[in-house]
Amino acid sequence: MRLLSVLKVFNMKSKLLIGIIVLLLLGITGFLWLFFKTPQFYFGLYPAVPALFLLVSIASFLFLDYRKKHNVAVSVNALTIMRGVKVLLCIAFVAVYLTVVKTNKVPFVIVFMIFYIVHLVFESWTFVDFAKNNK
Repeated sequence: MRLLSVLKVFNMKSKLLIGIIVLLLLGITGFLWLFFKTPQFYFGLYPAVPALFLLVSIASFLFLDYRKKHNVAVSVNALTIMRGVKVLLCIAFVAVYLTVVKTNKVPFVIVFMIFYIVHLVFESWTFVDFAKNNK
């Protein structure tokens, strides 16, 4: 319960910074693990996965920040559409990888899902807080 009260004080920019730090730490840790501990599962496009989620996080932040600065109401429909676009972008990214690259498909999907889940947690945290503060 105390953790929730501490998390409420973060504003949008600090949440973005926390999300970027977590994505970078997860990306570096994943790289080190895959490259040194299990090199048979390392795939050459590994850096593209954290980069994709980093770009998606920044785009989400810029969308919400623009709406907030220009006093444009962010409706549930706009947030749902934004999430749908992100899901389609992720599906397209995975589909392109799986059709173009013929090796290490399972490690790619596992790594991608780990990053997607982490991104989803931070995105949900940000959206819920944004919705509470902009009622």
